[in-house]
Amino acid sequence: MTTALVVTPALVNSASAVGLEAAGRRASEVFLGSLMALLMAHLFSQPVGRR
Repeated sequence: MTTALVVTPALVNSASAVGLEAAGRRASEVFLGSLMALLMAHLFSQPVGRR
């Protein structure tokens, strides 16, 4: 148990750093994807509204 308690902080720090990096990448991908989807929906819905 003592070894686990000693090893845990380093593992948590590295895991959280990797997790934050992956989460940031995923969040930016999702944000860009939703932004592109909104832009495409706006561009496609505009000509239909003009008719």
